[in-house]
Amino acid sequence: VVYIVTNKRQTKKRAPRGMGSITQLPNGDYKGIITTGYEVNPITKKMVRHTKTFTGKTRKEVQEKLLAYKYKVSTGAINPATAPITLGMYKDRWFTMKEIQLKPQSFVMYKTMLKHTESIDNTLIKDIQVSQINTILMNLLQEYSVSYVKMFKTLLISVFEEARKEKLITENIIKDCMTPRKVKDTPHTPEMQILTQEEARTLLSSTSKEWEYLLFKTALETGMRKGELRALQFKDLDTNTIKVSKSMSDTRGAARLVTTTKTSSSIRTIHVPEELIQELLNQDHDDEDNFVFSSNERHTEPLAATTITKALNQTLKRAHITKHVRFHDLRHTHATWLIMAGVNIKTVSSRLGHSSVVITLNRYTHALPKQDKEAGDVIDKLLNATTN
Repeated sequence: VVYIVTNKRQTKKRAPRGMGSITQLPNGDYKGIITTGYEVNPITKKMVRHTKTFTGKTRKEVQEKLLAYKYKVSTGAINPATAPITLGMYKDRWFTMKEIQLKPQSFVMYKTMLKHTESIDNTLIKDIQVSQINTILMNLLQEYSVSYVKMFKTLLISVFEEARKEKLITENIIKDCMTPRKVKDTPHTPEMQILTQEEARTLLSSTSKEWEYLLFKTALETGMRKGELRALQFKDLDTNTIKVSKSMSDTRGAARLVTTTKTSSSIRTIHVPEELIQELLNQDHDDEDNFVFSSNERHTEPLAATTITKALNQTLKRAHITKHVRFHDLRHTHATWLIMAGVNIKTVSSRLGHSSVVITLNRYTHALPKQDKEAGDVIDKLLNATTN
């Protein structure tokens, strides 16, 4: 409703049809509403009106927003008749459109990569912010190579560009997101530290508590992430396997159990020696839902992330290991040892819970030169055996 003040008295006059209405809110701000279209509810068979709302500090500000919106509609920049759609819904549509255009292996790879947006899949695609995408990109850089994250961003640009062409969004915000770059080594970007077998044995023998020994040993033997180990429960242990299906992170100092792991590919079963399983099961606990690793005698509370970091640093000091080893380096050590021992890279990738073997190759290329030399020696022996 637009109020027009005359010299005689204030009168109420409706705005022209299609221009929207403006009302003042209790807090003094203004709200403008404009009809974007109608559709029939398939269940009730009743006509449903779709609207778009704008707010502002002044009536003029809201009027300008309404006019800008009307202009975009008139020029075809946006489609007002389109029903609200979430990112998850549009990803499904994008895959439907692209399935016949992509090679099968590319299609599968893209589906796997786009799982990284699961945290915002329920957000309307038009409401997604640059900051949300940047957070996802920064988190990926902690786990994946720069080239992989760049590829992921390029894929997102393609998805959002199709949405823009279909008038679901007015601009492709992914183009404004951060560009993943390789950062030179600084004190803030620690290098991967791989323990030697002797250093690993010394580390384990230098622990001061039973849970420290079992935690570090399990990390070295399985390559599990810190969050996965913290969330591990006795019911996840079998005769010679460990089931990984959840992770844990800290929120404002309190432990929070996450129902799923980092990605769907992180859900896996890891084979381990029966002796390790027995050592873990021999700990005092009352219920199979108790946590395997706990500073609590009855294992009812999970370990805090800070407790693990402190314990590792103290153990490294007692072991006289001067490398700047982080807990995640136990996972790197596990993977590097396997590759250098000649274990198939696909097996290593599955054991680590990577979504693609490419990620494993990019991350652990330092372990491959030895294998290449061994491969050369094998070929040489085969040729010599043939000629002799």
